[in-house]
Amino acid sequence: GVWGAMLGLVAGIGCDLSYSDSTVLFMVLFAAIGFFTGLLTEFFINRRFVAWLLLAVLALVLTAFCQIVPLWIFRGTALRVLARTALFQCLWSLPFAVLSYIAVKFIAGHERDRLPD
Repeated sequence: GVWGAMLGLVAGIGCDLSYSDSTVLFMVLFAAIGFFTGLLTEFFINRRFVAWLLLAVLALVLTAFCQIVPLWIFRGTALRVLARTALFQCLWSLPFAVLSYIAVKFIAGHERDRLPD
């Protein structure tokens, strides 16, 4: 969980710095997602593709939800338009989740080969 939170914190800081109107949303959100994902994979779920994809979908939906709520509440944007955009954002990001699974499994396999017995 701690390593997931640290990776999420670094990724969140990078995302917050790349958007002009974001404050600390991604930093806090990605750190929380990383912590709970790391905790779940450490103790409760396996590290296979289906679990990876389900957690990725959950993270994408939670991120989209946190992005549309302020626009819906404070700016009065139509929820139908925001939900459609959030759906497209999640669907657009799913192939990258699959590619990241392949990359992480490849790196983990090489790290396991270097560990002493």
